[in-house]
Amino acid sequence: MRASVVAGVPAANLEWLAAAFAAARQADARDVVVASHANPHFERPAGSRARRGHDDLVRALAQHARAFPGPVLVIRGDTHTYRVSRPLVINGAEDAANLTRLESFGSPAIGWVRVTLDPDDRALFVIEPVL
Repeated sequence: MRASVVAGVPAANLEWLAAAFAAARQADARDVVVASHANPHFERPAGSRARRGHDDLVRALAQHARAFPGPVLVIRGDTHTYRVSRPLVINGAEDAANLTRLESFGSPAIGWVRVTLDPDDRALFVIEPVL
């Protein structure tokens, strides 16, 4: 049996994402954390070669983040370049200012990242790289 796919993203991934945000809203959660490996190339334009297979995922993340009242943290690996950014702040239809991307270290720069929650900090997440 072949899994259903929406523009390169398994439909089950999009359903899981929707269910996770719905559960967070129902639980009155203050934040949402999504972890993945693949680089969805947030900063590339929709339809670009680099975003092939990720357009629907980025669009869904942006829609869910915009509808969610708190911070959303997307933790990922893949390209192994440590960075923390708001990749969807000025991205047209995919704008989501409350979404933060954390990309972890990887070879050859080996390290780890400590993420703690500070309920007194409006941003909520405190992200500290450790080499």
